[in-house]
Amino acid sequence: MKKLLIPVVALAAFLMVSCSSNPGDKAISMIKDYQAKMEKAESVEEIEKLGEEMEKEFSALAEGNEDFKPTEAQEKELGEAMQAFQEAAMKKAAELAGAAAE
Repeated sequence: MKKLLIPVVALAAFLMVSCSSNPGDKAISMIKDYQAKMEKAESVEEIEKLGEEMEKEFSALAEGNEDFKPTEAQEKELGEAMQAFQEAAMKKAAELAGAAAE
């Protein structure tokens, strides 16, 4: 579960340093896409892998966009999307752990 915190660190780094849509919109979309993938995960290992993939994508997005400053609305939406992602990851991990214990 500690690996799920990695995307939070990546998000924080993106917001600190941080096309048809701007990097903020891309980050929001990315988080929502990974949440959907997380909800379909079939193992804890898959959840961890998704967290690692998301961290890499955030790093790539932040690279080259060091001067980007998200709007207040984007910051709020990014925070809400990240919270929803984390909740989905924890719920799915607990569900999978319960299924494994049976």
